[in-house]
Parts: sequence; C-alpha cells; structure tokens
Amino acid sequence: MKNVLVIDDDPDMLDAIRVILEGANFSVTTCNDGVEGTQKAREKSFDLVITDILMPEKEGLETIMELKEFLPELPILAISSGGDNYTRRDTYLLMAKKLGATSSLEKPFTSQQLLKRVEFCLGKGFIQEQ
Repeated sequence: MKNVLVIDDDPDMLDAIRVILEGANFSVTTCNDGVEGTQKAREKSFDLVITDILMPEKEGLETIMELKEFLPELPILAISSGGDNYTRRDTYLLMAKKLGATSSLEKPFTSQQLLKRVEFCLGKGFIQEQ
C-alpha cells in the first residue's frame, strides 16, 4: 500500500481527497498547512505528497522547495484553484512544476482526474505531461 501525504487548508478538500485515495487502496495522512506537512514528511516515509498552493503559515511553493531540499526524489502533485483568478492559478501551478513538483492539477477536479494524476506521479500512468 502506497503512503500519500495530503496538505491543504480546506478541510472539505482534505476529506474528499482522503476518501478518493483510501477508496483506491492508498494509506493517507492529512495536514492543514506546509509547516505541519514538511514536519510529517521528515518523520515518516511517503510515496507521494499532494499539496495545495495557497495556504496560511507556509504556502505550497515554499513547501515544495523545502521538501525537494531533503527529499529530492519524492513525487509531488501540486493542486490549486488560485482563488478567483484563473491566470494566477495557472501561474502558480507552472511555478510549482519549475520548483520540482512532478505534476499539477487544477481545482476543482474529478476523482478520476485525481487518480490518473496520482498514478502518473507514481510512475504508473499514461498521462502525457506538457
């Protein structure tokens, strides 16, 4: 069973992602911000991290940079709605990939879209990244 760490400040989003991934037989750990997320990643081994970009305490871009410093091979899936600004969301997701995220996914997304992107990040998928 693969271990996934999900970092998002929205409790409903955390719960939805947890339910989807557990239904696909993943072990899921959740946390509310990048500070807690990077701490958990230092304490436990994860096969994948899914992180939101816009969060309090430590936002997702900073979280990605820190995770890549001490776990350079760790796959990371960046997710974001960008608030009300779609251009900003696209910019954040592009920056996340440039900082080391394996892939990105725009919110809102379907269960199938999430699972396909997770498979891609874990090296099992067939999604062609741009």
